[in-house]
Parts: sequence; C-alpha cells; structure tokens
Amino acid sequence: MKETTGELNMTLIVVVAVSVLVAFFYFVIWPGLDANFEANSKCSRAICENPCSGSSEKNACEDAVGQLVKCRVNGSDTDIYCPWKGWYKVREAVGSYFLTTIFIIFVVLFTGYMCLSINMNKAYKVKNEIINIIQKNNGLDENTLVQIQDFMTKVGYRTTGNCDDMPGAYAFGVSGSSANSNKPVFCAKEMITEYETESYATVQFPKAAYYQIKVFFSVDLPVVRQLFTFGLKGSTKKLFYPVTI
Repeated sequence: MKETTGELNMTLIVVVAVSVLVAFFYFVIWPGLDANFEANSKCSRAICENPCSGSSEKNACEDAVGQLVKCRVNGSDTDIYCPWKGWYKVREAVGSYFLTTIFIIFVVLFTGYMCLSINMNKAYKVKNEIINIIQKNNGLDENTLVQIQDFMTKVGYRTTGNCDDMPGAYAFGVSGSSANSNKPVFCAKEMITEYETESYATVQFPKAAYYQIKVFFSVDLPVVRQLFTFGLKGSTKKLFYPVTI
C-alpha cells in the first residue's frame, strides 16, 4: 500500500508540474511572443517616415537606428510605431531574438523536467519490484538476482550509479552474478536484526534480516545524454531465515 501511494504521489506531482509549466507558457511567455509576431508582421508591411530624410549618405544618421518612427500599414488609417532599421530593411522586431531565446530555454527546461519525471517514475517501479521479488523469495540469492535482472531488462532500466553511501552493500550490474560491479544498476545491503536482552547482550534468534535497496534515475536529454544521477532508496520488510548469496 505504501509503495502504491508513493507511485500515485509521484504521478500527481508530475501532473501538477506539467500543468504549472503549461500555464506559465500560455499566460506568461506566449502573450509576449504573440504580440511580438503581430507587431513584426505589421511593421514588415508598413510604410514608415524616414528620420534621415534629406540626407543621401547611408551612414549619415546611424544614431537614429532603433528609434521608433511613425508608420502606417497599407489600407489602414491607424498609425503604428516601428523601430527604424536604417537603410537596410530588416523585418524582425527588436524583441524577436530575446523572446525566441526564452522560448528555446523554456522548451529545454520542460523537456529536461519531463525526462527526469519519466526516469523517476521508472525508478520507483523498479525499486518496488525489486523489493517484491526479494520478499517473495525470502531473501537475495542467485535465483532472486536473475529474476530482478530479467525484470530490469524487460522494462529497459539501465541507469547506473554508485553504492558509496551504503558501505558493505552489494553492487549488481544489469547482468551477471558479480556483487561488486563497476557500473551497478542497483545496490542491496543485508541488515541483520538483533535483539537486546535485559543484560544488554545482543542475541539473534530467530535469524532475521531486511534489505536496503537503492536504484538510480537521471536527467537524460537526447543530445547531452546523462547530466545528473540521483539515488532512490527503499527497504524490504523483516525476513526470517532469509536466503543469501
């Protein structure tokens, strides 16, 4: 139930975040782009006053470049103001480059966030399934490892990380039985549970343990590939007389 709730919460976060990003684009970025495109279209079709009228030299009034001059679109009685571009006709409005850059940045950030959300959701599912398989087999042995690796291959999970923050943990790769992989796709650490008597002596009867699990997810863009890698941890329930590798 707890694992299912975690997945639902993750899905809810993704939905809310996507809604916020779409709303930000529609209400903040798009009005500026739309107004800029409309002004650009009008200015490209307008006939404007020449602030350098009377001069025949093309460099006679370079200081006037960028100043707003009165213009009128053919067939319209309404005056508009457009930036004067000098003797060479340039059809882009002043803010086109700036707004286009903002739009590109927005697309990159949105794509990166979506990739992160998708990878995180996959990591949650992989972590939960690893926990289920270990609990089903009452421990982690070679048979359990094969089932876990088959599942990861089936879902296409190949994100690697490191187990440095889990001393003594097994580091398993996407294939093979080595417990010390250089590129682990998940980490597993057996935690022996002991009981303390009234004399403060520790005993262990019956034998019991649980496993700490760590998987990975990353910001993975099509061009830049893997930028940052994050870890995601979970634990199994207490297992009595667990099988081990």
